[in-house]
Amino acid sequence: MSAITKLGEFPLIAGILTDRDFLSVDSDMMNAVDIIELRIDMFGLTEPGHVKDVFKEVRSRYNKPIIATVRDVREAEKKRFLTVSISTAVLSRWRT
Repeated sequence: MSAITKLGEFPLIAGILTDRDFLSVDSDMMNAVDIIELRIDMFGLTEPGHVKDVFKEVRSRYNKPIIATVRDVREAEKKRFLTVSISTAVLSRWRT
């Protein structure tokens, strides 16, 4: 994958992580994504120090640009399943 030089130049694939799952995802798996989306609204702990620590660890571990998402409680679970389904479809298609 080429380095991202400017957002909007081409479509990007986001890998979605939370504070509970980023430790179990290895670097090889994250090679297929261009950018990491940290779903802060789905974190087990949302204290600022914890969120900052997760950002630091994710940046160090995967060396990818990071965006953060905090969705309204009313939409978080409804869209989670749609997002996972779309992401899985895109990644499976991208890899073939």
